[in-house]
Amino acid sequence: MNEKPYAKRAVEFADALVKQQFEAAYGMLGERLREEVSPAQLRSSYEAMVGDAERTPTVVELVTTMEQ
Repeated sequence: MNEKPYAKRAVEFADALVKQQFEAAYGMLGERLREEVSPAQLRSSYEAMVGDAERTPTVVELVTTMEQ
């Protein structure tokens, strides 16, 4: 599969979150968003998103549903 650069970056970002590497994920954000969100806020948002799940995510996988 010929993965688009933005898709690869999205997977890298999600993978950093899943591995709880919030500083790394924060570093992947654009400058404007980094001005609005701290690494601690990123962590808090992630934990709120997965907090009610029976199991936390451990794998990130890109799934393509439509080809152009």
